[in-house]
Amino acid sequence: MDTVPGRNFVAGFARDFDRDAQDLSINEFLRGLSMDTLLWEAQKDISTYLYGTGMDDALQVNTRDPAIVAMAAAIAEELGSPTRDTFTSPQRHSGRVETLAPPSVRNRTGSTEVLPDGALWTATTLDDGVDTWTHSRESEPEFVYELRFAPTSVKVARIDSHDDWRRLITAHTRHGSELDPVLRTPDL
Repeated sequence: MDTVPGRNFVAGFARDFDRDAQDLSINEFLRGLSMDTLLWEAQKDISTYLYGTGMDDALQVNTRDPAIVAMAAAIAEELGSPTRDTFTSPQRHSGRVETLAPPSVRNRTGSTEVLPDGALWTATTLDDGVDTWTHSRESEPEFVYELRFAPTSVKVARIDSHDDWRRLITAHTRHGSELDPVLRTPDL
Protein backbone atom coordinates (compact mmCIF):
# COMPACT_ATOMS: atom_id res chain seq x y z
CA MET A 1 0.00 0.00 0.00
CA ASP A 2 3.09 2.22 0.22
CA THR A 3 3.59 2.41 -3.55
CA VAL A 4 1.33 3.54 -6.37
CA PRO A 5 1.45 0.17 -8.19
CA GLY A 6 0.96 -1.70 -4.90
CA ARG A 7 -2.05 0.36 -3.94
CA ASN A 8 -3.63 -0.19 -7.38
CA PHE A 9 -2.78 -3.92 -7.25
CA VAL A 10 -4.64 -4.33 -3.95
CA ALA A 11 -7.58 -2.16 -5.04
CA GLY A 12 -7.96 -4.12 -8.28
CA PHE A 13 -8.15 -7.43 -6.48
CA ALA A 14 -10.55 -5.97 -3.91
CA ARG A 15 -12.86 -4.96 -6.80
CA ASP A 16 -12.47 -8.39 -8.44
CA PHE A 17 -13.22 -10.14 -5.15
CA ASP A 18 -16.28 -8.00 -4.55
CA ARG A 19 -17.54 -8.69 -8.08
CA ASP A 20 -16.57 -12.36 -8.62
CA ALA A 21 -15.92 -14.20 -5.35
CA GLN A 22 -19.48 -15.29 -4.59
CA ASP A 23 -19.16 -17.55 -1.51
CA LEU A 24 -15.35 -17.67 -1.36
CA SER A 25 -13.23 -16.20 1.41
CA ILE A 26 -10.55 -13.70 0.40
CA ASN A 27 -7.89 -16.37 0.91
CA GLU A 28 -9.76 -18.92 -1.22
CA PHE A 29 -10.24 -16.30 -3.94
CA LEU A 30 -6.53 -15.44 -4.00
CA ARG A 31 -5.45 -19.11 -3.89
CA GLY A 32 -7.51 -19.66 -7.03
CA LEU A 33 -5.44 -17.13 -9.00
CA SER A 34 -2.47 -18.36 -11.03
CA MET A 35 0.98 -16.84 -10.68
CA ASP A 36 0.57 -15.72 -14.31
CA THR A 37 -2.51 -13.71 -13.30
CA LEU A 38 -0.83 -12.19 -10.25
CA LEU A 39 2.28 -11.22 -12.22
CA TRP A 40 0.30 -9.90 -15.17
CA GLU A 41 -1.72 -7.67 -12.84
CA ALA A 42 1.41 -6.43 -11.04
CA GLN A 43 3.12 -5.64 -14.36
CA LYS A 44 -0.01 -3.89 -15.62
CA ASP A 45 -0.14 -1.74 -12.47
CA ILE A 46 3.54 -0.83 -12.79
CA SER A 47 3.07 0.05 -16.46
CA THR A 48 -0.02 2.15 -15.69
CA TYR A 49 1.96 4.00 -13.03
CA LEU A 50 4.87 4.67 -15.39
CA TYR A 51 2.95 5.41 -18.57
CA GLY A 52 -0.69 6.05 -17.66
CA THR A 53 -3.11 7.16 -14.99
CA GLY A 54 -1.73 5.02 -12.14
CA MET A 55 -1.00 7.97 -9.86
CA ASP A 56 -4.52 9.36 -10.27
CA ASP A 57 -6.00 5.89 -9.74
CA ALA A 58 -3.98 5.36 -6.54
CA LEU A 59 -5.15 8.66 -5.09
CA GLN A 60 -8.73 7.37 -5.31
CA VAL A 61 -7.98 4.31 -3.15
CA ASN A 62 -9.14 4.69 0.45
CA THR A 63 -6.36 2.93 2.36
CA ARG A 64 -8.52 2.86 5.50
CA ASP A 65 -11.41 1.06 3.83
CA PRO A 66 -11.76 -2.28 5.70
CA ALA A 67 -12.10 -4.20 2.40
CA ILE A 68 -8.85 -2.67 1.10
CA VAL A 69 -7.03 -3.33 4.39
CA ALA A 70 -8.28 -6.95 4.45
CA MET A 71 -7.25 -7.52 0.82
CA ALA A 72 -3.77 -6.05 1.42
CA ALA A 73 -3.22 -8.38 4.38
CA ALA A 74 -4.52 -11.40 2.47
CA ILE A 75 -2.34 -10.63 -0.58
CA ALA A 76 0.75 -10.29 1.63
CA GLU A 77 -0.05 -13.63 3.24
CA GLU A 78 -0.71 -15.32 -0.11
CA LEU A 79 2.44 -14.00 -1.77
CA GLY A 80 4.46 -15.12 1.27
CA SER A 81 3.13 -18.65 0.98
CA PRO A 82 5.65 -21.36 0.00
CA THR A 83 3.33 -22.30 -2.88
CA ARG A 84 3.93 -18.83 -4.38
CA ASP A 85 7.73 -19.06 -4.28
CA THR A 86 9.09 -17.54 -7.49
CA PHE A 87 12.77 -18.32 -6.95
CA THR A 88 12.66 -21.74 -8.53
CA SER A 89 14.82 -23.63 -10.97
CA PRO A 90 15.00 -23.08 -13.84
CA GLN A 91 15.35 -19.30 -14.10
CA ARG A 92 15.67 -17.47 -17.41
CA HIS A 93 18.17 -14.83 -18.40
CA SER A 94 17.52 -12.63 -21.44
CA GLY A 95 20.54 -11.20 -23.20
CA ARG A 96 23.85 -12.37 -24.54
CA VAL A 97 26.15 -14.26 -22.17
CA GLU A 98 29.63 -14.93 -23.52
CA THR A 99 30.94 -16.80 -20.49
CA LEU A 100 29.04 -17.88 -17.41
CA ALA A 101 31.22 -17.01 -14.43
CA PRO A 102 30.65 -15.87 -10.84
CA PRO A 103 29.44 -12.28 -11.11
CA SER A 104 31.44 -9.36 -9.78
CA VAL A 105 28.67 -7.10 -8.52
CA ARG A 106 29.38 -3.44 -7.83
CA ASN A 107 27.46 -0.21 -7.53
CA ARG A 108 27.23 1.91 -10.63
CA THR A 109 28.66 5.39 -10.40
CA GLY A 110 25.93 7.40 -12.13
CA SER A 111 23.32 8.96 -9.86
CA THR A 112 20.48 7.74 -12.11
CA GLU A 113 21.76 4.17 -12.42
CA VAL A 114 19.92 2.15 -9.79
CA LEU A 115 20.60 -1.48 -10.66
CA PRO A 116 23.99 -2.94 -9.69
CA ASP A 117 26.51 -3.55 -12.45
CA GLY A 118 27.72 -7.11 -12.95
CA ALA A 119 24.68 -8.91 -11.54
CA LEU A 120 23.05 -11.74 -13.45
CA TRP A 121 19.35 -10.80 -13.60
CA THR A 122 16.90 -13.66 -14.00
CA ALA A 123 13.17 -14.20 -14.42
CA THR A 124 10.98 -17.02 -13.12
CA THR A 125 9.65 -19.48 -15.69
CA LEU A 126 5.85 -19.67 -15.70
CA ASP A 127 3.29 -21.73 -17.59
CA ASP A 128 3.04 -21.84 -21.37
CA GLY A 129 6.68 -20.96 -22.02
CA VAL A 130 6.57 -17.43 -20.61
CA ASP A 131 8.53 -15.90 -17.76
CA THR A 132 8.01 -13.05 -15.32
CA TRP A 133 9.48 -10.53 -17.78
CA THR A 134 7.32 -11.64 -20.74
CA HIS A 135 4.55 -9.04 -20.36
CA SER A 136 6.92 -6.16 -19.62
CA ARG A 137 9.10 -6.51 -22.70
CA GLU A 138 8.70 -4.23 -25.67
CA SER A 139 10.18 -6.90 -27.93
CA GLU A 140 11.34 -10.48 -27.74
CA PRO A 141 14.99 -10.84 -26.72
CA GLU A 142 17.41 -12.31 -29.22
CA PHE A 143 19.03 -14.56 -26.61
CA VAL A 144 17.26 -16.39 -23.78
CA TYR A 145 19.14 -18.80 -21.54
CA GLU A 146 17.67 -21.20 -19.02
CA LEU A 147 19.66 -21.66 -15.81
CA ARG A 148 19.14 -24.81 -13.73
CA PHE A 149 20.38 -24.93 -10.14
CA ALA A 150 19.55 -25.94 -6.57
CA PRO A 151 17.86 -22.79 -5.14
CA THR A 152 19.18 -23.45 -1.63
CA SER A 153 22.81 -23.68 -2.79
CA VAL A 154 23.18 -20.43 -4.74
CA LYS A 155 24.07 -17.02 -3.34
CA VAL A 156 21.41 -14.48 -4.26
CA ALA A 157 20.13 -11.15 -3.03
CA ARG A 158 16.44 -11.86 -2.63
CA ILE A 159 14.05 -9.05 -1.80
CA ASP A 160 10.69 -10.16 -0.42
CA SER A 161 10.04 -7.29 1.96
CA HIS A 162 10.91 -3.70 2.85
CA ASP A 163 13.33 -5.02 5.49
CA ASP A 164 15.12 -7.14 2.84
CA TRP A 165 15.50 -4.05 0.66
CA ARG A 166 16.76 -1.96 3.60
CA ARG A 167 19.36 -4.61 4.54
CA LEU A 168 20.61 -4.81 0.95
CA ILE A 169 20.91 -1.03 0.57
CA THR A 170 22.55 -0.66 3.98
CA ALA A 171 25.11 -3.34 3.16
CA HIS A 172 25.89 -1.82 -0.25
CA THR A 173 25.68 1.94 0.03
CA ARG A 174 27.08 4.02 -2.81
CA HIS A 175 30.39 5.66 -2.10
CA GLY A 176 29.79 9.18 -0.83
CA SER A 177 26.01 8.88 -0.59
CA GLU A 178 23.65 8.99 2.33
CA LEU A 179 20.94 6.39 2.83
CA ASP A 180 17.48 7.59 1.96
CA PRO A 181 15.79 8.48 5.30
CA VAL A 182 12.82 6.30 4.31
CA LEU A 183 15.07 3.24 4.39
CA ARG A 184 16.02 3.98 8.01
CA THR A 185 12.42 4.18 9.18
CA PRO A 186 11.69 1.00 11.17
CA ASP A 187 7.91 1.38 10.95
CA LEU A 188 7.60 0.88 7.17
